[in-house]
Amino acid sequence: MCAATLAGCGGSQHKMATSTTSTATGPTHAKPVNHAVATVTDVADGGQGPEKMRLTIYDLRRQGPYVVLDFGVTCLEDPSTGCDLEFAFAPPEIEMNGNNDFNTPSAVALVDPQANKEYLAVRDASGQPNVSQLPSNVYDNVTHLAWVRFPAPTSPVTALDVLFPQGGPQVPNVPITSGSGPVATAGVQASSAAPFDRPPDSTNTTGLTLPTDNLVLTAGNPTGSDQESATRDTLTLRADVLFHFDKSNLTAAAHSILAHVAPQIRARAIGPVQVTGYTDSIGPSSVNGPLSQARAQSVVAALTPLTSGINYQAAGKGAADPVAPNTLPDGQDNPAGRALNRRVTIVFAVRKPTPPTAPPTTGAQTSSTAGSQSRVASYSPSAQNGQGSFNVTVNSVFREGDLAVARMTIACASATSGKCDAEQAFAGTPTVPPQAGQAASSGDSNTISAFYLVDPATGTEYIPVRDSTSGHAVVAGINPNMNPGDSYPVWAYFPAPPASTSTINVELPNGSADVTGVPIGATPPPQP
Repeated sequence: MCAATLAGCGGSQHKMATSTTSTATGPTHAKPVNHAVATVTDVADGGQGPEKMRLTIYDLRRQGPYVVLDFGVTCLEDPSTGCDLEFAFAPPEIEMNGNNDFNTPSAVALVDPQANKEYLAVRDASGQPNVSQLPSNVYDNVTHLAWVRFPAPTSPVTALDVLFPQGGPQVPNVPITSGSGPVATAGVQASSAAPFDRPPDSTNTTGLTLPTDNLVLTAGNPTGSDQESATRDTLTLRADVLFHFDKSNLTAAAHSILAHVAPQIRARAIGPVQVTGYTDSIGPSSVNGPLSQARAQSVVAALTPLTSGINYQAAGKGAADPVAPNTLPDGQDNPAGRALNRRVTIVFAVRKPTPPTAPPTTGAQTSSTAGSQSRVASYSPSAQNGQGSFNVTVNSVFREGDLAVARMTIACASATSGKCDAEQAFAGTPTVPPQAGQAASSGDSNTISAFYLVDPATGTEYIPVRDSTSGHAVVAGINPNMNPGDSYPVWAYFPAPPASTSTINVELPNGSADVTGVPIGATPPPQP
């Protein structure tokens, strides 16, 4: 599987003897190319170690029903080595899927942190993205222009974050403007349009897919989680806290937890509330099905007198729909995954979206002091999840609306087999907390979706934000084959803790290590 940090992966087999260049097409624009909104220097891995690149964002402009992102890519390596762009800005799974995203910036995305929405590239009926073509390889220091066309947000939206999810930068607050895009001049090369079923400047949206996703925010703790999007809320409660083994009568802790979530249901629920019980995979379905049904009915019986006027529907699904693997890749039992699968969910349409509120904890809470340890932590994944030893540096955590963004740097400290294997080392499930090494889908492999935040005062855990359509985490990718000494900047979006929380702990996969007391900034810091 391929992953890259601002450049392709797979290595030198993609290199060519001479530079592959693109030709200019479309109308000539009068806007000067030297007017940059943002310029970020980043690194890439084209197979021979980190490659430096400069990304220049020129504008994010409205064009009828779209917004168009114009940016430039400049390889800062020696021209004899060059940079590989084949997979640089495309989805990480394209090498496996063999789709039409090669040599395109189709994985670049936009996020509205005020409305909690994500915007992806427009696509035609064949799945072709409405984007520019990129050269496979460049052996020059010329700026190569690129563009991506997205669905336009509503007119009150004046700025969006620009994300380069293959490991490139997160650029906040890029203003939405009008006018034409940049032009090719000396040292700046124009781009051609990638295959699409209509001209680049067409505003006809008939038959096109304009993907706009609501983001899903999840907060929780060892008792359960609250997962909310713009349309629905899912409260997930751990069955091990609600019930004793093989029982369906509620524990004392369960009554306390349900008393806490009842006001949330009263204030936010619209229409019927679905309560569903689940078990792990141990035991026959003839036992698990009735047990999960009885547990759902017990939760409904306790909530009904606390939520007058709410209509509940109870169901039991046994071991169906696991949220984490019941077994490890080598076939051994996975107790941590099975514990996450033993649960009761409470699902309802929401009156209006609000930041999620975690269920109360039943055990001791954590605490820490700001600056209590270094901003660097070490991580060695388990044998099933990867090889090598990594150093993780937390550069900053800052707020954007209901979201918090963490910027970090991951370095390969040592490797026993020549490379640090990061394909599954930092990927995680959409659970509280994430379970590392078990990506929810191919789109989460080679990502840092197993990181999470912990409020040092309350113990509340915040897992990476995910989109509501694919379920993919809104996080950076990580190169799966890192040389010792290689380091890559990464970022991740999380639900923001309450405004009263001034510091946060950044937890590495499976809570293996943490960086405590990280100050939460009120505004984005300069790019590292």
